[in-house]
Amino acid sequence: MVLKYNKVYYIIMSVSNKGGMVSMAKKNEQPNIKKAGLYIRVSSRRQAEEGYSLEAQRKHLEDYCRFNEFEVYRVYKDEGISGKSLNKREGLLELLKDAEAGIINKVICMKLDRISRNTKDLLTMVENFKKWNVEFVCSKDNIDTASAVGRMFLTILSAVAQFESDVAKERTSDAKMELAAEGKFAGNNIPLGYSYDKLTKEFSVVESEAVIVERVFNEYSSGKSMYAIAKGFNQDGLKTKQGKEFMNPTIKKILTNGFYSGRYAYEGIISKGTHEAIISDRLFNKVQEILGNEEAF
Repeated sequence: MVLKYNKVYYIIMSVSNKGGMVSMAKKNEQPNIKKAGLYIRVSSRRQAEEGYSLEAQRKHLEDYCRFNEFEVYRVYKDEGISGKSLNKREGLLELLKDAEAGIINKVICMKLDRISRNTKDLLTMVENFKKWNVEFVCSKDNIDTASAVGRMFLTILSAVAQFESDVAKERTSDAKMELAAEGKFAGNNIPLGYSYDKLTKEFSVVESEAVIVERVFNEYSSGKSMYAIAKGFNQDGLKTKQGKEFMNPTIKKILTNGFYSGRYAYEGIISKGTHEAIISDRLFNKVQEILGNEEAF
């Protein structure tokens, strides 16, 4: 007689009539198949153009699994998403869910930074893999958490990845500060009344929106309240840049935005902008006096 328990087959050898003891011998045991979840990610067009496309990553990992005789359960992917945070990466979150559920017992990616650029997040993830009996492999970085050496290199390389990410962020921040000091666009929101050309890196006045901005300043400087201005705009069917109705905070934001008088501000830096002003300095300063506002730029 053959019994099956937890995918292991046993054959009953003998039964003792006295004690009811059953003597069993293992007939055969299924091999420990490595069922892998493959993770691929690109965060930008540049990565795709330089050989890190999703398809290139997929092919590399599938070849790796074929060579090592791993069974591929599924390819999880995130496209156009940064590796700094885990929250918005649906592909990775699904992989983690399947790993915790025991559906996969090996997670494989091409390079460490495909999984995460944040050392704390990465090490927490690896600790969870260990708790779930899931091995983690980076094929090109030669990391395999099945070994102590692999775990040591993982810690070192994750710290390096975090360092590179921090340096890149500092360089980006410094570059934006330099642009702001020169009165050039550094990446904050484009205000009502303007459009921005990413190729020429220049602002253009949108006449249909500029008329609204001028009306806000003229009406307020003539004694109208913000509430009355917003109500009038909504009655006329006018919308904000986001397509919403005007409200008091929307009107105040326009009135205190020095961008309309040709100034540019970013992270505390205020400079003369390179864009065309919609209203005069004189009118802007008059409105600030009425508001009693010392914080406008």
